[in-house]
Amino acid sequence: MDSEVFLFADCELTVATRELRLRGTLQPLERRALDLLIYLVRQRHRAVGKDELLDSVWGRGCVTQGVIASAVMKVRKAIDDKPGELLRTLHGTGYRFAGEAVDLQTAGQPPAPRFKPANAGRAPSLALLPIDNLTGDRELDWVAIGMLRLVAGALARDGRLEQPPPPSILSTIATLPPGASPQQRAAAAMRLLGSTHVVHVVVRRHDAGYAMACTFIVGGTEPIALEGSELTSLALTLAHELATALLPDGPLPCIHFESTNAATNVALARAMQAAAEHDWPRVRGLLAPVVEAQPDHMTAALEYLRALIALDDCEAFRLGESLLERARYAASAAVEAETHLQLGQAYARRRLNDDAQRHLDSALYLAPGHESHDWVLSTTLLRACLATTQCDFPVASALLDRAESMCNRCGDVFQQLKLLSQRVVLLAETGNMPLAWTFASQAVELHRAHGIVAGLARAESTLANASATLGRWKLTEQHALAGIATARELKAPSDLAVGLAVVCGAYRQLRRPHSLARALEALDEVDTSSPPVNRLLSLVCRAQYALALDESAAAARLLEDAACEADRAGQTLENHFVLPLLGGALVHAGREAEAQEICRRMEHASTLRRDRNLHRAWLHCEAQLALARGKRDAALERLLEARRLGACDWWSSMASLDAAWLTIERGSLSAAERLLDGMAQWLEEHPAGLATRARLLRAQGRSADALQVHRRLCATMEGDGPRYWRELGAAYEADARPAGSHGTALPATPRLPTWI
Repeated sequence: MDSEVFLFADCELTVATRELRLRGTLQPLERRALDLLIYLVRQRHRAVGKDELLDSVWGRGCVTQGVIASAVMKVRKAIDDKPGELLRTLHGTGYRFAGEAVDLQTAGQPPAPRFKPANAGRAPSLALLPIDNLTGDRELDWVAIGMLRLVAGALARDGRLEQPPPPSILSTIATLPPGASPQQRAAAAMRLLGSTHVVHVVVRRHDAGYAMACTFIVGGTEPIALEGSELTSLALTLAHELATALLPDGPLPCIHFESTNAATNVALARAMQAAAEHDWPRVRGLLAPVVEAQPDHMTAALEYLRALIALDDCEAFRLGESLLERARYAASAAVEAETHLQLGQAYARRRLNDDAQRHLDSALYLAPGHESHDWVLSTTLLRACLATTQCDFPVASALLDRAESMCNRCGDVFQQLKLLSQRVVLLAETGNMPLAWTFASQAVELHRAHGIVAGLARAESTLANASATLGRWKLTEQHALAGIATARELKAPSDLAVGLAVVCGAYRQLRRPHSLARALEALDEVDTSSPPVNRLLSLVCRAQYALALDESAAAARLLEDAACEADRAGQTLENHFVLPLLGGALVHAGREAEAQEICRRMEHASTLRRDRNLHRAWLHCEAQLALARGKRDAALERLLEARRLGACDWWSSMASLDAAWLTIERGSLSAAERLLDGMAQWLEEHPAGLATRARLLRAQGRSADALQVHRRLCATMEGDGPRYWRELGAAYEADARPAGSHGTALPATPRLPTWI
């Protein structure tokens, strides 16, 4: 019975793994409460008395019937059963599960989608699996994805049938082992894409032409068998047959190809296959003659535009504007909107944000009535990303809310992962790191639960970053290393560069230079020529190593190169990370005038007042400079100002530790304790946090406790650790001796503790 998988309402209950999911999200539930739910679902054909529940679920023991009501309340919350319609209370009797639950194992059906549509009455959702070419003709290598996209494009003209985007279908297939059966692929399409109908098509030779067999693996009706002498004509016929089978009123006259020329349609299908393989030069070569000979073929022009943008060809902008004019003339809102989306992406890649925003807003203006098309969700997510970059956080939040409703409706896990990724970035930028960490954790869980390897390395690195911000350094190392391992396995240099940047930063914070040196060995696997951000991250990793060795001058040189690279690449990382690091390195290299210039550069950034991350980073850099100049009061004021900006992020945590240290030096112990409130993880796992704890304990007259914490600090670091920590340790040792004196003078703080 442990193989049972129950579906009811928006929930999926897997007994073997003891997992309960609500609309795809794992619901934490205590053991007895989950046992209660499983028992009631299994006994759904009848009412179950309280005594029976106590015997079967709790094993009676020393419990009363009150535990049942408590467990029922927890279950109802987990399955979103606020009215008590699923788990009904039968007064004087017991309880009954009143929902319709399907056991997928006994029904012999594949698992249902994790993200079930919010609207049960939505249009059918059709997933076309890659078409199997069994003709033995290698010249027909374009059939698998090219023909699939031709059929999907023809169906999209009707608009009544929802279809997941081809990249999501290919990503779904990639989660399965090679040679997976059509049934396994169909099960994955239901689970990951929320598809209500899954179709498998096979093409064979037949007499002088071809035979096409179409089978509905999930949903649908009788198989479809077609014969003909030309494949693209068969593809169009298949589109009509699918529409007839799935749509209540049958196909509309608009299901057709733009061209009746078979050679043109084959060229387009070949180009679509090449696009799926990211062979953009081949796409350009195949479609250039088509676009020249048939300038009104908008599908070909749009595919050609995608290739030009991927190749960073300036011709894309001229073609895009021309395509917009033709789409307006032909009253083709969908083509016009997709063209705006492509141009928005092109301008965003070149950091021309005003032009990007103009095109994306134009696409969204055309969205009403086209919500079933994947370009609407793609545009919404890209526009939200741009708004976050521009620190227009209310707009970004509203757009992500809109995207979430679309994700819940379509049930595409891959789109859900994109949404989660952007949620994390927005929450991090607005200072809600606990919630950002939750979303980052959900993203990693989704990747793992569904076997989605693509993107997992970046998700692990994102979770590692969020963990570091909350002071969860053990988790930081765990997830960063997992991200690096996945990136190396997939040979993904950009993801590897991101993971290395995270782990190198963590090892510097943890005062572990030997571990950092070992991590740097993997930098040889990173192609630093493309994309440019790889070189930037590589420079930052090497700078972290120099900082870990207290070689501030060498670190400054590397960070100056990184800042220049960030300027060229238009990376906002420069403002948030590179410049504050560079400012600190310059301070400690004795180049205070240059550090002042870096502070001035951050202060005059156009987004400073809206971007609290950057604002706090600037204040922290100013505090370091003030302390180096002997202005301890000014340094403390800058740190307190950073804290007063509110929210929880990396720089506010740094400011809290450093401000507490300077406050302890002043003798204001109660004020220091207030500054450290909520910093428990930092005080347990970060060297500067442990050092601050020890300093506070010593100031409170608890020298033995201070020495114990200091020894924990030493145990977390590699090598002898910074000289200043060793000097403090000697003072704590002297205090703790039987003849010791608590009045042992402590050495003056040379720099902010987070930079020691």
